[in-house]
Amino acid sequence: MPDAEAAFEALGLHLGFAAERPDKVYGTGPDDLWSVRDDLQLLIELKTGVTRADLRIKKTELDQLSGHVSWHRANYNAHDASIPVLVHPESTYLIEGTPPPGTRILTPAGVEDLKTRVKAFADAVSVADGWKSSQRVQELLTQHYLTGRDALLRSTIAPTSV
Repeated sequence: MPDAEAAFEALGLHLGFAAERPDKVYGTGPDDLWSVRDDLQLLIELKTGVTRADLRIKKTELDQLSGHVSWHRANYNAHDASIPVLVHPESTYLIEGTPPPGTRILTPAGVEDLKTRVKAFADAVSVADGWKSSQRVQELLTQHYLTGRDALLRSTIAPTSV
Protein backbone atom coordinates (compact mmCIF):
# COMPACT_ATOMS: atom_id res chain seq x y z
CA MET A 1 0.00 0.00 0.00
CA PRO A 2 1.55 3.28 -1.11
CA ASP A 3 0.49 5.21 2.00
CA ALA A 4 2.17 2.69 4.30
CA GLU A 5 5.28 2.67 2.12
CA ALA A 6 5.48 6.48 2.20
CA ALA A 7 4.93 6.44 5.98
CA PHE A 8 7.78 3.97 6.51
CA GLU A 9 10.09 6.06 4.36
CA ALA A 10 9.13 9.22 6.28
CA LEU A 11 9.64 7.49 9.63
CA GLY A 12 13.11 6.32 8.60
CA LEU A 13 14.02 9.86 7.51
CA HIS A 14 12.61 11.39 10.73
CA LEU A 15 14.74 8.99 12.77
CA GLY A 16 17.82 10.19 10.90
CA PHE A 17 18.41 7.28 8.51
CA ALA A 18 18.95 7.41 4.79
CA ALA A 19 15.63 6.00 3.63
CA GLU A 20 14.25 5.40 0.18
CA ARG A 21 11.62 3.47 -1.75
CA PRO A 22 13.55 1.44 -4.32
CA ASP A 23 10.48 -0.27 -5.78
CA LYS A 24 8.88 3.12 -6.49
CA VAL A 25 12.07 4.84 -7.68
CA TYR A 26 13.71 2.02 -9.69
CA GLY A 27 10.79 -0.34 -10.28
CA THR A 28 12.63 -3.11 -8.40
CA GLY A 29 13.81 -3.89 -4.89
CA PRO A 30 12.01 -3.64 -1.56
CA ASP A 31 9.17 -1.26 -0.78
CA ASP A 32 11.44 0.60 1.67
CA LEU A 33 15.12 0.56 2.52
CA TRP A 34 16.64 2.11 5.62
CA SER A 35 20.41 2.53 5.86
CA VAL A 36 20.84 2.26 9.63
CA ARG A 37 24.65 2.20 9.39
CA ASP A 38 27.03 2.84 6.52
CA ASP A 39 27.31 -0.93 6.04
CA LEU A 40 23.83 -2.17 7.03
CA GLN A 41 20.49 -1.74 5.32
CA LEU A 42 17.05 -2.93 6.37
CA LEU A 43 15.10 -4.25 3.38
CA ILE A 44 11.45 -3.63 4.23
CA GLU A 45 8.64 -5.34 2.35
CA LEU A 46 5.15 -4.27 3.38
CA LYS A 47 2.20 -6.64 3.19
CA THR A 48 -0.17 -4.36 5.09
CA GLY A 49 -3.04 -5.02 2.68
CA VAL A 50 -3.25 -8.77 3.34
CA THR A 51 -6.90 -9.62 3.98
CA ARG A 52 -7.18 -13.29 2.97
CA ALA A 53 -8.77 -15.84 5.34
CA ASP A 54 -5.46 -17.60 6.02
CA LEU A 55 -3.10 -14.82 7.11
CA ARG A 56 0.00 -17.00 7.33
CA ILE A 57 2.94 -15.90 5.20
CA LYS A 58 2.87 -17.50 1.75
CA LYS A 59 5.81 -18.91 -0.20
CA THR A 60 5.48 -16.16 -2.83
CA GLU A 61 5.86 -13.49 -0.14
CA LEU A 62 9.03 -15.14 1.18
CA ASP A 63 10.33 -15.58 -2.38
CA GLN A 64 9.80 -11.86 -2.95
CA LEU A 65 11.79 -11.10 0.21
CA SER A 66 14.60 -13.42 -0.99
CA GLY A 67 14.61 -11.53 -4.27
CA HIS A 68 15.17 -8.30 -2.38
CA VAL A 69 18.21 -9.80 -0.65
CA SER A 70 19.61 -10.76 -4.08
CA TRP A 71 18.80 -7.28 -5.41
CA HIS A 72 20.67 -5.75 -2.47
CA ARG A 73 23.76 -7.89 -3.15
CA ALA A 74 23.74 -6.80 -6.80
CA ASN A 75 23.21 -3.09 -6.11
CA TYR A 76 25.08 -2.30 -2.90
CA ASN A 77 28.66 -2.56 -1.71
CA ALA A 78 29.67 -6.22 -1.47
CA HIS A 79 30.60 -5.69 2.19
CA ASP A 80 27.25 -4.20 3.14
CA ALA A 81 24.92 -6.44 5.13
CA SER A 82 21.15 -6.48 4.85
CA ILE A 83 18.36 -7.63 7.09
CA PRO A 84 15.08 -8.55 5.40
CA VAL A 85 12.02 -7.27 7.26
CA LEU A 86 8.50 -8.32 6.35
CA VAL A 87 5.64 -6.17 7.64
CA HIS A 88 2.84 -8.71 7.81
CA PRO A 89 -0.26 -9.46 9.90
CA GLU A 90 1.13 -12.90 10.83
CA SER A 91 4.58 -14.21 11.83
CA THR A 92 3.91 -17.85 10.92
CA TYR A 93 4.77 -19.02 7.43
CA LEU A 94 3.48 -21.94 5.44
CA ILE A 95 5.93 -24.86 5.32
CA GLU A 96 6.35 -24.57 1.51
CA GLY A 97 8.21 -21.30 2.01
CA THR A 98 11.69 -20.56 3.28
CA PRO A 99 12.46 -17.15 4.77
CA PRO A 100 15.83 -15.67 3.84
CA PRO A 101 18.41 -15.97 6.64
CA GLY A 102 17.99 -13.30 9.30
CA THR A 103 14.41 -12.43 8.33
CA ARG A 104 12.44 -10.43 10.88
CA ILE A 105 8.66 -9.96 10.94
CA LEU A 106 6.92 -6.76 12.03
CA THR A 107 3.39 -7.77 13.05
CA PRO A 108 0.59 -5.39 14.07
CA ALA A 109 1.72 -5.77 17.71
CA GLY A 110 5.22 -4.76 16.64
CA VAL A 111 3.88 -1.74 14.78
CA GLU A 112 2.08 -0.69 17.97
CA ASP A 113 5.31 -1.09 19.97
CA LEU A 114 7.19 1.02 17.43
CA LYS A 115 4.48 3.69 17.48
CA THR A 116 4.56 3.76 21.30
CA ARG A 117 8.34 4.27 21.34
CA VAL A 118 8.20 7.00 18.68
CA LYS A 119 5.39 8.81 20.51
CA ALA A 120 7.24 8.59 23.84
CA PHE A 121 10.34 10.03 22.17
CA ALA A 122 8.33 12.86 20.58
CA ASP A 123 6.68 13.69 23.91
CA ALA A 124 10.02 13.68 25.75
CA VAL A 125 11.92 15.74 23.16
CA SER A 126 9.24 18.44 23.24
CA VAL A 127 9.75 19.09 26.97
CA ALA A 128 11.88 22.14 27.84
CA ASP A 129 12.88 22.65 24.20
CA GLY A 130 14.78 19.35 24.21
CA TRP A 131 14.61 19.29 20.42
CA LYS A 132 17.00 22.28 20.33
CA SER A 133 19.86 20.23 21.82
CA SER A 134 21.42 17.61 19.55
CA GLN A 135 22.84 15.93 22.66
CA ARG A 136 19.39 15.69 24.26
CA VAL A 137 17.84 14.41 21.03
CA GLN A 138 20.51 11.70 20.80
CA GLU A 139 20.02 10.75 24.46
CA LEU A 140 16.27 10.40 23.95
CA LEU A 141 16.63 8.45 20.70
CA THR A 142 18.91 6.02 22.54
CA GLN A 143 16.63 5.86 25.59
CA HIS A 144 13.66 4.93 23.38
CA TYR A 145 15.67 2.43 21.30
CA LEU A 146 15.29 4.45 18.11
CA THR A 147 18.90 4.31 16.91
CA GLY A 148 20.55 1.95 14.47
CA ARG A 149 19.02 -1.42 13.87
CA ASP A 150 17.13 -1.26 17.19
CA ALA A 151 14.84 1.43 15.78
CA LEU A 152 12.89 -1.13 13.80
CA LEU A 153 14.21 -4.55 14.76
CA ARG A 154 13.41 -4.17 18.46
CA SER A 155 9.72 -4.44 17.49
CA THR A 156 10.14 -7.48 15.23
CA ILE A 157 10.12 -11.22 15.80
CA ALA A 158 11.62 -14.17 13.98
CA PRO A 159 9.28 -16.01 11.61
CA THR A 160 8.04 -19.44 12.66
CA SER A 161 6.87 -22.33 10.51
CA VAL A 162 3.58 -24.19 10.82
